[in-house]
Amino acid sequence: MAVVLETKGPEIRTGVNKDGKDIELVAGQSLEIFTDTAIESDDTKITCNYKNLPATVSIGSSVIVGEGVLSLEVTEVSDVSLTKIKISKLLKRTIFSN
Repeated sequence: MAVVLETKGPEIRTGVNKDGKDIELVAGQSLEIFTDTAIESDDTKITCNYKNLPATVSIGSSVIVGEGVLSLEVTEVSDVSLTKIKISKLLKRTIFSN
């Protein structure tokens, strides 16, 4: 008998959206992920509370957001503050709502 177990990754939370507005994303656009939650998120950047994100991913890695609603491909990794990604799949246009 085979058993399949799906384990959850770390619980990563996004930061506050600029002016409390929803964030609109388009497949193919570039997006930056910052680990400094003092930065406000908008249509070009989001923040998250996972400080080890840049050390965890590499160029070509996939990052899945919202249980697969958003699929990201890492295109650039900076030291500790920034991961630049390209949106490769987008199932819903508005992703991050306040």
